[in-house]
Amino acid sequence: PGSNSKCLRVRGRVRGVNTDTMFDFMCDDEYRTTWDTVAENFYDISILDRHTNLGYYCMKCPFPLQKRDVVFQRTWGRVSNGYIIMNHSVELPGHPPIPGIVRATSLITGYYMTDTEDGCAMTYLSHSDPKVAVPMWVCDKITTYIAPGLFRNICNLSTVYAEWKTEHRPEFKPWIREEQRRLEEYADSVALAEWGFPPPPLCLQKVEDSSSSSSDSESFHSLEGDETAHQLC
Repeated sequence: PGSNSKCLRVRGRVRGVNTDTMFDFMCDDEYRTTWDTVAENFYDISILDRHTNLGYYCMKCPFPLQKRDVVFQRTWGRVSNGYIIMNHSVELPGHPPIPGIVRATSLITGYYMTDTEDGCAMTYLSHSDPKVAVPMWVCDKITTYIAPGLFRNICNLSTVYAEWKTEHRPEFKPWIREEQRRLEEYADSVALAEWGFPPPPLCLQKVEDSSSSSSDSESFHSLEGDETAHQLC
């Protein structure tokens, strides 16, 4: 009662794309501009460890709502049966709310990918607080058109990602290759604790080295179909 938080879940399957390729697809910011149609701006801020970073994301909203943004802590990596990418909001010195943009809160947002016999299955979950009451017609538009449309973009464009990557810095994968990361690390653990940064989720505290399972161009296959389902909690 009294909470504006919303929970959105979208599930789908992509044929011909394994989880290694899908994980690279989701982590590659250069390619993200081709499928993320709601992103206004996004960038990485700094690194906490080899599987965790701090970042910023600003999204467009349906009229008449203002744009929303979040400053987040994100954790990614391989789990026993696939990959996970999850984030939650944090307050970070030097990144205060921006006039004209509503600072939303991500309670937990991310993707869970698992292999299937003919490709991979993926679940997108977003439990967030937009900070103001959202009209029901806006919720309907997000759950009926925007979120499923974004998910269809992922399903369709992930099938040509491996081919695209062979021509766009194929060896550059800083999400699995630490030596390619250009951001500085936050080394002051005391300051991080004071700012309230928790450790990665339990399922990632023993995460495997995802660099051992990175995909290459031979993983490319064409799309044979996709299935999506969405639900607003």
